[in-house]
Amino acid sequence: MSISVKITTEVRPFFNGRATEHGETINVTQDEADIIVKNGWGELEGKKVRARNKKGFFKADDPSTPENEAWEIKK
Repeated sequence: MSISVKITTEVRPFFNGRATEHGETINVTQDEADIIVKNGWGELEGKKVRARNKKGFFKADDPSTPENEAWEIKK
């Protein structure tokens, strides 16, 4: 899943094969988004909400995967 992150620093972190710009919105993996937010380089675009399936029920997390797919970003 791709996550949109807005860069909020002048540091210009290097993602997607190039240096980013202040104010730029980039799409990255969940792990990269976690690194960006943890280091204070940017913030998630949208709100993190519990994922739902097609019937509207909460989606269960698959413990065999490294990424927690039970959450998603809603704009």
